[in-house]
Amino acid sequence: MFTARPDGSSLYCVAKDDYVSHFAWRDERHILAWALQREAGGVFYYLFEDRAPEREIVGQGVLTADGHCSYSPDRRWILTDTYPDAEDRRPLILFRPDDGRCITIGRFYSPPGLAEEIRCDLHPRWNRDGTRVCIDSAHEGQRQMYLIDVRDIVR
Repeated sequence: MFTARPDGSSLYCVAKDDYVSHFAWRDERHILAWALQREAGGVFYYLFEDRAPEREIVGQGVLTADGHCSYSPDRRWILTDTYPDAEDRRPLILFRPDDGRCITIGRFYSPPGLAEEIRCDLHPRWNRDGTRVCIDSAHEGQRQMYLIDVRDIVR
């Protein structure tokens, strides 16, 4: 995983191991990513500091699978999904790094016929004030967008 200035200068290798997946900027200096870091112990969500060697594992033992992660607008919560579980359901998860609180806010059926290139990942994203989450899902038989109110959880 590399970062650079908008003009392509100042290229910096943030994560050098073989695998980095979905990522999200927490702020101007920190990037959350699902990655392999051999020296740190394996594949986890890591919070990397850009242009520095520092990194820390986030949600160890709780966030145990790759997903489409993002920070709430106030940066207090991480929102992510994961791949379908044994019951073909995709979990939608809120995680608060400050105290490790983890809430599965839904598990959405993922029709097995929608696989590979035509699958429907949740791709969760926040509204601007951090009170709602929008997801893509096919749990009702067709691909649609859904809005979920999370204000009672995140306040």
